[in-house]
Amino acid sequence: IACRALNPDRTLEQLANILHQTKAISFCPNEQEISFCGRKVEKTNTIRTILFGSPEKPLVINPRYNVQVHVDCEVEEVFEVTISWRDTVQAIKTHVFKRTGILRENQLLHFGMIELTDSRLKIEHSGIMPRDVLKVSRIFRLNISNERRINGTKISSLRLKVWSSLLVIDVKALLESDLDIPVGRQVLRHQKLILEQETRTLQQYHISEGDELTLTEEIQVSVSQIGRGSTQVYAMVPEHSMGDLSTKIHLQNRIPVEKQFFWFQGEKVEFSTKFQDICERASNSLDIELEVMVELKLKFVTGKIRNLVVPLSGTVQTLKEQVESLTLIRKELLLLTFKGRNLDDTETLKGRSIKEGSTIMLNLTQIPTLDDLIKFQSLDIDQRYGCEYHEDYISDFGDKRGEWKYYPPIGWRRYALQVKGKFDDGDDSWLGTGDKGWPVSYHGTKIENMDSIAQKGFLLEKGVRFVYGKGIYSSPYVKEAECYAQVFKVGTGKVKMIFMCRTKPRGFRVENKGCYWVTKNELDIRPYGILLKWVR
Repeated sequence: IACRALNPDRTLEQLANILHQTKAISFCPNEQEISFCGRKVEKTNTIRTILFGSPEKPLVINPRYNVQVHVDCEVEEVFEVTISWRDTVQAIKTHVFKRTGILRENQLLHFGMIELTDSRLKIEHSGIMPRDVLKVSRIFRLNISNERRINGTKISSLRLKVWSSLLVIDVKALLESDLDIPVGRQVLRHQKLILEQETRTLQQYHISEGDELTLTEEIQVSVSQIGRGSTQVYAMVPEHSMGDLSTKIHLQNRIPVEKQFFWFQGEKVEFSTKFQDICERASNSLDIELEVMVELKLKFVTGKIRNLVVPLSGTVQTLKEQVESLTLIRKELLLLTFKGRNLDDTETLKGRSIKEGSTIMLNLTQIPTLDDLIKFQSLDIDQRYGCEYHEDYISDFGDKRGEWKYYPPIGWRRYALQVKGKFDDGDDSWLGTGDKGWPVSYHGTKIENMDSIAQKGFLLEKGVRFVYGKGIYSSPYVKEAECYAQVFKVGTGKVKMIFMCRTKPRGFRVENKGCYWVTKNELDIRPYGILLKWVR
């Protein structure tokens, strides 16, 4: 109430200016609506004219001003609405209805963080001032469906009263109060899209009246690493696969995906298996065992190295089984050593301090057959052309290869290498027994060179002695080549190895009365078989 002694001939417009200037009223003159005896009066009237006959009655100043309305629905819209202190929230909703067509009962007004839920609330009691912003959201019913059990209760459908500006986290809070599911374990989907950003609104996810959200509860997966005893818990959804879990473990612990193996209730679980396929519908937790694999180097006596991926918690017996599968040698014949010590079958790899990148030496415990021995070398052997050269051996194809006499390697066993179709664009006439066949020669060398020569052929750069000039040395006589064949131990036995070769005609020169053939071009001599024999 403001009492002022004023000249009665002043206009109501002048009165409004005086009230604003003296700070009796904070509203500007154009925001002041003046009424008398319940009726609005024009500001051009004088005070004398209005108060004539009833000077004791007050003039009523009713603020009237514009506020900005932001409609946050399917189509965003911003406009201004003129309101007065005598208006109610219902009046604002009426303005919005006329502008947007949203029914008043489907509107939710927000002033800052305050929800204006009481439509009868007057503006003068709401705290809304000129040029303030009101936010309008559409209220609608949202269907929540779930085909699985949540805490033992199957939910077929649930309807929630929500609004377009509601945050996803708030939707989860409503569900928590209704279903007793912690917010952190809820997964909501809209048209297969997971609503991961919980601070986004339903409007930002384009969710509106009639839409349906699918609710699932995260599965708590406890992963214990075999051999370490440590356990970590990961939150997964039923649609996730073991491959998704493997990726999470890789990102958190830097364990390569290819070296992870999972076990559930004693059975190995493939990466493609989904959690919904392995867990009980009423259960929200799983216990998974993680077996971490390591890559070891398996070194043969020939110097050849093969890589093996094995479980660190496995035993030496398990490792031997893998080596048996790799080499086709019976595991009873295998002898594994690490740092000079033999490995016992019952020992674990971890117990012997074997780790990623360790080298395991491979040998044989007893004298194997030559067939077992050649498997042991892990070479590419063509089983069709193996041959045992006995004392009474006679070739079915004569005693010549090309124009040169052929001397069979009596007393040796031949294992043919995979060379058919490998040279001359698939023309194998060099292996023949007729005029186009290349003559046969023999080359003795160290066992360490077996793998390299068998795989890559002869390399002139690796030669060490050139008595008759630089070249690859061989002999048409196996006994001459045997002088250069190194004896190597296999278990408790001793073996010699020689390469059986074909040498290109006119690609070599004869030295030492025919005992040596010196091939200048390493491509003109081709190993095509390995000769083995036991020695005393």
